[in-house]
Amino acid sequence: MKDDIRVILADNNVQDRESKKRLLNEQGIQVVYETGDGKKALENIKKLKPDVVVMDMILPGVDGLEILEECREFTEYKPLFIIATALRREGLIEQALAQGANYYICLLYTSPSPRDR
Repeated sequence: MKDDIRVILADNNVQDRESKKRLLNEQGIQVVYETGDGKKALENIKKLKPDVVVMDMILPGVDGLEILEECREFTEYKPLFIIATALRREGLIEQALAQGANYYICLLYTSPSPRDR
C-alpha cells in the first residue's frame, strides 16, 4: 500500500522540496523527514530507515554521491534511491548508478526569457 511507503526528501532548494512533498502527499505517500542538508539526510536515513530516498546531488555538508557511497555499506537494509537533479556533469549519472542510485532523473530548468523579466 502507498501509505506504507516512507520517504526521506533531501533537496537544498526549499521550493523544490515542498513541491515534491506535496506531490507525494497527494498520492498518499508519507514523507517521514525532509531536509536541505546532506549530513542531516544521511543521519536520518540511518535512523529512520525509509523505503525511498528522493534527493538532489548538490547538498551542503555531504553531497549525494557521498550519501550513496555511505549507504552502500548497509547490509540488512537499503532504501531505494531516486536522484532528482538539474546537475548534468559528464559521467555523473553513471557514477551515481554505480554508487547505488536506482533512478536518476534529470530535471529541466529554463531561465526566464528577457520578455518575462
